[in-house]
Amino acid sequence: MPGPDGGGIDGSIMERLSTDGVLWCVKLAVLLITWNNGVVTGL
Repeated sequence: MPGPDGGGIDGSIMERLSTDGVLWCVKLAVLLITWNNGVVTGL
């Protein structure tokens, strides 16, 4: 893997995409957890 400034534009784009992917997964996980908790407490 290249260094912090060795990736260039492509490196920053891939880094941003991977970061957005992680954030999206975290948001989805939180949403599912809260939804499951709501269903469990609702029952």
